Amino acid sequence: MTEDELADWAGYEIGVVKRHHGYVSGSPFYMTGNVKIYGEGTSTTPGDIITTQPFEVTANTWHDIELDDPVPIVGNEDIWVSIQCTHSAGQYPAGMDPGPYTPGKSDWISLGSWIELIQYGWSTNWNVWAGVKSGISAYVPIGTQSLEAIMENIGTFPELDMECYADMYEYITDCEIGTLLQSYFIDNIDIETPLIGTADLTFGTFDFTLEGNYALDINLVDEDDDDTGNNFMHYQIGADGTAPTSTHVLTPSAPDGDNGWYVSDLTVALSAQDPTIGCEKSGSGVKEIRYTIDGTQYTLPGESGTFVMGTDGEDIEVEYWAVDNVGNAESKHTFFVDMDQTIPEVPPVITYDAVLNEEDNNWYVTFSVNCVDATSGMNRVEWSLNGDWQNTVTGDGPEYTWTIQWSPDFGLPTVWFTATAFDEAGNNDFVEIQGPDIHSQSMPGSQSQQSQMILKQKMSN
Repeated sequence: MTEDELADWAGYEIGVVKRHHGYVSGSPFYMTGNVKIYGEGTSTTPGDIITTQPFEVTANTWHDIELDDPVPIVGNEDIWVSIQCTHSAGQYPAGMDPGPYTPGKSDWISLGSWIELIQYGWSTNWNVWAGVKSGISAYVPIGTQSLEAIMENIGTFPELDMECYADMYEYITDCEIGTLLQSYFIDNIDIETPLIGTADLTFGTFDFTLEGNYALDINLVDEDDDDTGNNFMHYQIGADGTAPTSTHVLTPSAPDGDNGWYVSDLTVALSAQDPTIGCEKSGSGVKEIRYTIDGTQYTLPGESGTFVMGTDGEDIEVEYWAVDNVGNAESKHTFFVDMDQTIPEVPPVITYDAVLNEEDNNWYVTFSVNCVDATSGMNRVEWSLNGDWQNTVTGDGPEYTWTIQWSPDFGLPTVWFTATAFDEAGNNDFVEIQGPDIHSQSMPGSQSQQSQMILKQKMSN
């Protein structure tokens, strides 16, 4: 990949290589190899090797090979991406497209030395792709941070008297080239134990005063090292001083009861995003969304999630806020919920008084019920005769009465009087009394002047 192609991706890194192994005869298929990425060399030869990633595949298809050590893209240098294959007879090393080839770029092969396949008459391109991702390795909050590193001896000999240089750049003023801000130097570094030996390096501190992208270039000078390609690291750092933002969605979207009350479970969906920081790179990302219900705190990991509210209460306070991976937290969002999923309490009996009016010589029956509601409060009682509405008594109760002139027809077994109690949220319950159960001394078929009957009770919402 040329520096012109990579210029727009400065500050990112190559994290995956996609390749196709090509044609295979017979089965089963199996191939091993290495992805090898080199730095800038000449127009015909790659530079020093930057990283090697082993792979093995068992299918005749495209393969994504994740790099354990992603390769930083500086933006002003070429990068060579290659596949080294070990294949069996009848297998091609890698797939190619029909061409035509891209001169000087897409058909290189090394058989002891690098040469383009066009010289053999093949005008094709290798099916090798480099996957680019955000190259920020770590995020820090705004402020002074300590800069430390661990060096590891992966060779077979002791490494003594090494020197390490480090430069801190910011990619905010100049997103492509960067601006050198501070340099560090450590000498007399010894790693005596081969293969597993390490050395802890402390460069000092750096004050991240601006929000955006930085890079710490670390260069370990080791004159006896046979492979210097892994002695340099372009470690990218994001300084994130911007808090994430979050929103909520309610289901149901509006109270499904009366007078602003919810009478069913309320699902609250929270989602958040972390804004971009310098040069249009993403922020540190949303770590979690925290929320409280009447002061009790809970946490949803990641950038989205839901919770369900199903407990009765008036003016239930809900607060939520998002927190990113460096600890930036947004201001709290607050809303209130009125929820009542409980039906009113109605008595098991309807009481009544039967009174003879001497002026018109007619009997009048006054029905009475005492109804209460623990959350939203009582709203009304509706009285009906055989299901037909007769009268509504509004108010917060607890006593609700209704008077009706008695008729001999009311004494039939098919006659029912119903009291239906409604709370402010619209929840309701009712009790009923049958006409023949209402008796008075002077009414037809009467046996006593007053009576209370225990009735069947049905529950409903």
